[in-house]
Amino acid sequence: RYYNNLGEIYRRKKKFKKAEIYFKKALSLYPQYALAHYNLGVLFDQALDKPELAVYHYKKYLELCPSASDKEKVRKWIEEAERRF
Repeated sequence: RYYNNLGEIYRRKKKFKKAEIYFKKALSLYPQYALAHYNLGVLFDQALDKPELAVYHYKKYLELCPSASDKEKVRKWIEEAERRF
């Protein structure tokens, strides 16, 4: 959780490369950490303009949390990102 939280702090400060490093570090330690996949998807989608990577992490998030309360919103994001690549 520590690395994911650091990633979120850096994302909010618009230090996107550092945010990416910390989200990836969180996933290197715990690949099934759904929130880190979600946050990395948002980062790739909204800040780094890497829709193909965003889709991967959004789908991983939904795979890990199939009953997530925001699953319809994330599915919409996937559709929008897929149109961009």
